Amino acid sequence: MAETLKLCQVLLRRRLLKLGYSSSRQSFHTSARNQIYDKDSKGGFRKEGDLNFPSRTEMIRDGFKQLKGEIMLWKEEVKEKLAMDPLMVARKGEVDVQWHFNNPEELAKFQLNSDKDHNHGYSTCEFKMSPSGKGLFTGFIDTRVPKDGIINTAGYCSMRTYRARKSFKRDSYLNWSMYNTLVMRVRGDGRSYQLNIANAGYFDQMWNDVFNFVLYTRGGPYWQLSKVGINTIRCYLI
Repeated sequence: MAETLKLCQVLLRRRLLKLGYSSSRQSFHTSARNQIYDKDSKGGFRKEGDLNFPSRTEMIRDGFKQLKGEIMLWKEEVKEKLAMDPLMVARKGEVDVQWHFNNPEELAKFQLNSDKDHNHGYSTCEFKMSPSGKGLFTGFIDTRVPKDGIINTAGYCSMRTYRARKSFKRDSYLNWSMYNTLVMRVRGDGRSYQLNIANAGYFDQMWNDVFNFVLYTRGGPYWQLSKVGINTIRCYLI
């Protein structure tokens, strides 16, 4: 009985199950949906601030405030398109820097996430500048499980980039099709970390597809160069 109630709670949360009650017939019934489409790209896992949608008037007001910056970004995109100077051939051993964590502006391109943000645990994390002027990701992993009867495991922290966008809030992506290796200069604490590369597809079943690789750190005071071959990263469906 407990497993059945838990399954119903999960289905209700994902909106795959509808409940109905008729006072005249004094009956309780359930009806499943024929479709499994999920309109939320995060599957219901959003922070509390993301759930407070502004009114239409506030959206229009904020849109006009951002209009100037979006037009400037659109002009730069048009100039780049007219220049037509893409990188057609990559030379052997050529390295292009995608992120350089040497100023707060670079750190602002990443967002943090932990189980505490969704009331699934008590872990915390932060991403800040170190005294030596480098990006420092630190936190506390708490494996205590909330006593709600639903969560079975807990304890994770993560950082990820914001979705690449073009002008007027259009979705874009990081074009790494010409590269075969991801190089990272890190100084870890001896733990292993999971490196995920998201590849959201067109259909909702592919929104959460990720390619992952285990990043091992040595620990100690020395920096290390970790090279990850793109063809060695495995894809997992979430």
